[in-house]
Amino acid sequence: MTAKDQQQPEQAGEEQARGPHPREIVARLAEAYPDTFFTDGRKVRPLAIGLIRPLLAEREEKLPDLSARQLRKAIRFYTQAAAYHRAVLDGRERVDLEGNVAGQVTEKEQAYSKERLDAIPARKKGAGKRPNRRQGDGEERPRRRRRAQSGPGRGRPGNGEGRKRREPEKTRKPTAPEGSMDDKLAALQKKFNG
Repeated sequence: MTAKDQQQPEQAGEEQARGPHPREIVARLAEAYPDTFFTDGRKVRPLAIGLIRPLLAEREEKLPDLSARQLRKAIRFYTQAAAYHRAVLDGRERVDLEGNVAGQVTEKEQAYSKERLDAIPARKKGAGKRPNRRQGDGEERPRRRRRAQSGPGRGRPGNGEGRKRREPEKTRKPTAPEGSMDDKLAALQKKFNG
C-alpha cells in the first residue's frame, strides 16, 4: 500500500466530517424552495432580510440531515455570489421562503453590491488570461527547455538526491584602506602623486 493510498481514506473522512460543499446544499435548497433559491444565476433574486430564522425553523422538516452551520455556510455562499450581487444591483424585489415579495433592495445595498462586483478580478472578464503562444499579439515567445536530468532523484527536491545547494561565495574584503576620509584621501594622493 502506497502513501497515496493511505491518504485517500483520510481525505474521504475529512470530507464527510466537513459535509457537502455549499454549492450542493444550495442545489438542495433550490429543490426544497423552488421559488426562493435558484442554481441558474439569471433567475437569482435577493433574499428577505433575516431569512435564515424561518429556514432554520423548517430545517428539521425539509432538510433534516443538514446542520444549522451547513445552512448558514450555504446562505453565505449564495449571497456572496456574483449573480446574487447582480440581482441586488438590478433592484429586484426580496423574496421569502415561499417566493413572496418581502421587501425592496435599498440604494445602500445596491452600492455595496456594485462595490463587490467591481472587486471581482479582471480575469473573469478575460483580461487576466495568459496569451496563447500561437495566437494573440503575433509575437512568438521561445519555449523553455528542460535540462536533462540524470540519476535516481532527477533533481526533485525533498528526496535527498539530485540538485545540490550552492556554496556561498567567500565574502570580499574591502580594498580601500580602513580609516577616516582624510586617511583615505592621503593614501590616494600618495598613490597617484608618487
